[in-house]
Amino acid sequence: MKRRRIDSSSRAETALCVLLEHAERLDAHVFATFACVCKRLAAVQPRRSLVPAPEQAAALYLRRGEAHVERLLAQSVHRIDLSFTNVADVSALGAVHALFLRGNANIADVSALGGVHTLDLGRCRNIADVSALGSVHALDLSCTNVADVSALGRVHTLNLGGCVNIADVSALGGVHTLMLGWCMNVTDVSALGSVHTLDLSSCENITDVSALGSVHMLNLSGCENVTDVSALGSVHTLSLRFCRYIAGVSALGGVHALDLGYTNVEDVSALGGVHILSLDCCWHVEDVSALGLVRRLTLADSTVVERVS
Repeated sequence: MKRRRIDSSSRAETALCVLLEHAERLDAHVFATFACVCKRLAAVQPRRSLVPAPEQAAALYLRRGEAHVERLLAQSVHRIDLSFTNVADVSALGAVHALFLRGNANIADVSALGGVHTLDLGRCRNIADVSALGSVHALDLSCTNVADVSALGRVHTLNLGGCVNIADVSALGGVHTLMLGWCMNVTDVSALGSVHTLDLSSCENITDVSALGSVHMLNLSGCENVTDVSALGSVHTLSLRFCRYIAGVSALGGVHALDLGYTNVEDVSALGGVHILSLDCCWHVEDVSALGLVRRLTLADSTVVERVS
């Protein structure tokens, strides 16, 4: 008798059926990997209506998993990802090491999560009070409605990108890596001079960056109101992309990696010591004769290319 061949797709469907039928009786360790299994089955197209789509299965795991949160915690779960689910009460998750709650609109109270090491609350738009999160090591609050961040000065890595309600960042000078891209209401960055890695991209209301000369990696791309960059000569990696009104770059010769793409810079004669230099779409640059020692030079879509020998 010929043995019927079962392809990998059928085996995957069968395994998923078994998991779904016995989900309530699964051991907690199996529960902890169920979501990952379902995601890896995303390419499988079920042949029977009895089997839900893999993304539905993942949602089922998370819904049923909520009832077993305490069981999971009792067995010292290190990492839990509940992103884009309907979770609302996270008070039992304060002992988790890495917790991902991105996109959960029902979460409002995060006061119990101060002991989490790595915490992603991006796009959790109902969160307002983050005063209890000052001891979190890596915290993502991007695209939330948070306004008061005065308690977060000890966070190591802090992502506040797209938090348009934030205006006062004076307490964040001790943060190591700080992302403030698209924080339109931020105007005063004078307290951020000790930050190691600082992203201020598209913070259009910033004008004075004179206090940022000691920042190691500084992204000012899209800060169109910045004109004076003379204090930034000691920055290691500096992006001034789309900063169209920069008056001059003669002080930037000591920068290691410098992006001046899409600016109106004309004179680049002082930049011969830059290691990596991007001048793409710098249509006003005509003379690049001083740049012969630059290790990596980008001149894409620049009129000067026609005259480079």
